[in-house]
Amino acid sequence: MSGVQDAKDPEKAKSKFLELDKDKTMKLVGKILLPVKDHSKFNFVGKILGPRGNSLERLQEDTGSRITILGKGSMRDKNKEEELRKDSSSKYAHLNEDLHVMVEVYALPGEAHTRMGYALDEIKKYLV
Repeated sequence: MSGVQDAKDPEKAKSKFLELDKDKTMKLVGKILLPVKDHSKFNFVGKILGPRGNSLERLQEDTGSRITILGKGSMRDKNKEEELRKDSSSKYAHLNEDLHVMVEVYALPGEAHTRMGYALDEIKKYLV
């Protein structure tokens, strides 16, 4: 029944399409699950961050995206992480999810998808 209502609402139906003729930037978000359960001894956070965060900075510059490491195990201080997880603040809601990398791209539709694909390929190199 909700699908019928969406079809009748022009604003919701319009938001499902990309407008390529207008110079309108879009936000594209992707979450990549880190295989912590398969490789429990490997430090994925340290590998992606690199020395003093240099690898992450270079990765963001090369891909033109914003990359953040979120989820359980993303913080250095485990006690503080546990305390914030119990807090009901939406800012720390990601701590209840599994460890993942979030990639955000702000660009024109075609460029955004290209950047996202490139970012996913580059992050995959750190996971293999």
